[in-house]
Amino acid sequence: MLKKYWIAISLAFSTIILYLFFLRDLPIPQISANTILQIPPIPVVREEKGDVLRDPYVPPLVRTPPLFIQTDYSQVGILSQGELILPLFGRRMRRDKWQYYAISNTGTLNTKLPIRINGKSATGEHGCDPIVSNDTVFVEGYKEMMSATIYENNQFSYNPGIF
Repeated sequence: MLKKYWIAISLAFSTIILYLFFLRDLPIPQISANTILQIPPIPVVREEKGDVLRDPYVPPLVRTPPLFIQTDYSQVGILSQGELILPLFGRRMRRDKWQYYAISNTGTLNTKLPIRINGKSATGEHGCDPIVSNDTVFVEGYKEMMSATIYENNQFSYNPGIF
């Protein structure tokens, strides 16, 4: 048994000695002060369409509602407070419930901001009551209430899946 270990240890030791012997003959590159180091380029992360983290216009919630509910968010109006104007995005959940969020337009990073209407979250899975023009809403991240202006939408659509 001891003989097997001795053979394995001597084989590993001789392999290391041979490796170091041949490694000694390899040329060592000389780097001077004038040598320019070539750094490989950093791979660019491709922004995919619909990326929730990188695209501020992709809605924060993705759920599969029944077939007759419009699942896409669209800009339904604006929120204003003094000179500050934020776009308001919304989608209808069911007949009388909506989901809303706003986008900050400060700096280079546009952030999706949750909205509270009458103390209730407008981004929750149950939605909230519809916002009408001149309603006041609270936008997370801002200290004061904002006034809503809702765009007029006179487009009627027919969905044969309802009847």
